[in-house]
Amino acid sequence: MNTKDWADQAVAELPALCTSGEAAAFLRVSVRQLYRYLSVGKLPSLQHDKGSQVLIPRIALAKYLREAARAA
Repeated sequence: MNTKDWADQAVAELPALCTSGEAAAFLRVSVRQLYRYLSVGKLPSLQHDKGSQVLIPRIALAKYLREAARAA
């Protein structure tokens, strides 16, 4: 039995941790809009140090897609 749903399949080609640019391109939003999503908690992110690159887990993008589809 295949346990991957449509959202998991949609993000399957992405790296496990996406840069803000990769995540924004995947979601088809601007990087600025992506940072708004991060600031209000729509997407979780990882950041090693202040000022370092923000990374978004692939599984967080899949979860975001599922929640957005339910809200639509």
